[in-house]
Amino acid sequence: MKVTVFNTKRYQRGILAKAGKVKALEFSLLKPRLDVHTAVLSSGHVPTFPNVIVTEHQAVPSP
Repeated sequence: MKVTVFNTKRYQRGILAKAGKVKALEFSLLKPRLDVHTAVLSSGHVPTFPNVIVTEHQAVPSP
């Protein structure tokens, strides 16, 4: 599965890399938080990276 991860912290990158190897996941790790202005960053990954992870401290605005 291919997944885009917004608001990725440096300490999370190693954890996600290990998880990706175990679960056959491919991550696109992005530093910016997900919002109406940064959502377009994932557009270059779709349909290649059709899944997005939203962390607990992020709000997802309605379209």
